[in-house]
Amino acid sequence: MGIGPDLPFEDLVAPAPDLDAPDLDAEQSGRKSRRGRGCCHGRDMIEIMAICGVSCFFLVVVAGVVIQKSGQVNQGPIPAFPTPCQLQQVGIVPSLATSPFELASPQWMFGVILVGIFVLRKYVFGGLTRSFFSHLPKSKQVKVANYMLEMFGTTVVLAVCSWAGFWDMLFNPSGYTNPHPQQIHRMIASLEMLYVLFLSTYLMELAFDDEVRLGLVLHHWTTIILATWGMAAIYLAQYNTLTVRAFFAVSLYMSTEQNVFVEMLLYHRKVYIPCLYYASAWYYVLSRAAIMVLSMWTWWDMRHAAWTENVHNSWVCYGLWLFIPFANVILNFTQYTTVQSLFGIAARVAQRHGEDKASRLEAGQICSDSSSSESESVQSI
Repeated sequence: MGIGPDLPFEDLVAPAPDLDAPDLDAEQSGRKSRRGRGCCHGRDMIEIMAICGVSCFFLVVVAGVVIQKSGQVNQGPIPAFPTPCQLQQVGIVPSLATSPFELASPQWMFGVILVGIFVLRKYVFGGLTRSFFSHLPKSKQVKVANYMLEMFGTTVVLAVCSWAGFWDMLFNPSGYTNPHPQQIHRMIASLEMLYVLFLSTYLMELAFDDEVRLGLVLHHWTTIILATWGMAAIYLAQYNTLTVRAFFAVSLYMSTEQNVFVEMLLYHRKVYIPCLYYASAWYYVLSRAAIMVLSMWTWWDMRHAAWTENVHNSWVCYGLWLFIPFANVILNFTQYTTVQSLFGIAARVAQRHGEDKASRLEAGQICSDSSSSESESVQSI
């Protein structure tokens, strides 16, 4: 539903002499001194956000259960779920609409994608990293391979959702009040793909990296919880358009971060073009702001599906609607640290670019002076 890759934070705000190591190993392992920072800075704030997120999670679950048991909301006649035969008659593949709680759900696809993501991370991207980033220490190579994995996973998710028509649904929800069976098929299939890819990608990243910084861990677990919760809520809401639309809007936080992964790969390859790094940082800022607006807009529209359309009476749906604003706060905070890191990297690239340019000019001047001296010597002879 993202912070970018495992980026540096404090070391980039106050650049250190080591210009080739942008990741904060000390901050990631929690050993960095907090002296003079106060209780609302850096790691302390991330811990506070994690505590708030867990507290909000339990609060909204309790609130959802209370609302469900109160019997005061969505108490109209709840329509029956269509049978597999009825779905097949209108041209929908029945297995795609199977409850996620049942063993008949698409586990085969989940298994294939999970194994595929593992093979990509361990053998393909691991091999590419050893070939093109062999100058980096092992701890940095792990992060570079994770950048490649996240770039692949998020790009596939965005491509599949675009193919399914989610952008049209986002800005034209009225056109999907009575969607065509083919549209339903594409969207349910893409939802399954979105969920499986995000889950597999983030779990592999957490498993392979022993030094993931706390902000990234918080982001990934927020995403995993939201994705799992959202898939159950979408089913219980009978694939309501407004619920699916809000789910897609939140997913844009994660599926539109490709520029960050490309930037980090270029940085580790020592490609120093300051304007590209600053453009990437500003794109990230503006895109996060736009996604936040879209997410809250679709969340507010989703209230009809959560509270007034009598298609469910479940704490899962009530709680999800209540939790989405808190999730937005957590995701935006974790991505704010990424924004600081991106501008820090851009500043360091500009510094390195200036130093390299000065070195070339100095080397050219030395060569020029040497040639002039040799010419004078020849003339004197």
